[in-house]
Amino acid sequence: MKWKLRHPSRHISTNQLYRPLVYGFTGLRIRAQGLVEAYPPLLPAEWKRLTLRTSRSAAQRYDIVVSRDDAGRVRLHAPSL
Repeated sequence: MKWKLRHPSRHISTNQLYRPLVYGFTGLRIRAQGLVEAYPPLLPAEWKRLTLRTSRSAAQRYDIVVSRDDAGRVRLHAPSL
């Protein structure tokens, strides 16, 4: 039997797409105590900055920024970590 999906994109939850991106770029992980820095943040070589607006963890909202400074170091800027 061949299955046809009318709207295949609806079968992927936003969380399944968003979480790997957040984890990969920021190095953050969700733990019982909230967001924790588990790994150094990463950016593709051509990118200067990535901003994730209104990210949520444990009912708290964050604007998370990963940026590259003039020396090429990638930094994570997230309040309350």
